[in-house]
Amino acid sequence: EKAKNEMEILSLKEQINPHFLFNTLNNIYGQAIEDNSLQTAASILKLSEMLRYVVHDAQFPWVPIQKEMAYMENYIQLQRQRLGDSVKLMYDLKGSYSESLKIAPLILIPFIENAFKHGINPDKKSLIKIVISMDRKTLNLLVENRKTNVNIPNHEKSGAGLKITLERLSMLYQNKHTLQVDNLSDQYKVNLKLELHD
Repeated sequence: EKAKNEMEILSLKEQINPHFLFNTLNNIYGQAIEDNSLQTAASILKLSEMLRYVVHDAQFPWVPIQKEMAYMENYIQLQRQRLGDSVKLMYDLKGSYSESLKIAPLILIPFIENAFKHGINPDKKSLIKIVISMDRKTLNLLVENRKTNVNIPNHEKSGAGLKITLERLSMLYQNKHTLQVDNLSDQYKVNLKLELHD
């Protein structure tokens, strides 16, 4: 099953030529600058950095913590630009960390993506809170959202991404993580603690 999944991922990667993708994004970025669309240009740059991380860095079992943080911050900023004032979005990074620390790539983002998937509804007050606290080698991720989105498309309801993330956590961070999920009627709250390594 693992080999099959790896082959599927490899097959998907091969279908997307990263050089073509990055060159095209650079061309669009240049065009946005020429057209004086500075916000569009900034968004394209963030998206390009995210794609580069997924295609090049996330294939390794461990990545520097600052690359994972940059990916998350780009994701959050793109969401902030997309949503504007329709959602109260609070993001805070507390503490400091050694740049030598490593983390499993894309292990945190599914919890953040879930908050945006289930916590946004134009007809209701939406609130998303993301706090990352660092204390030496301990990372704490707190994600809270009001449950507002009941009209999620069927293809996004599977929860497969979260299931895979939970499996990865149990394999890669055995006895080195704690996860508390509070699934209340009106709120969803995740508190994840990870012990990182050099």
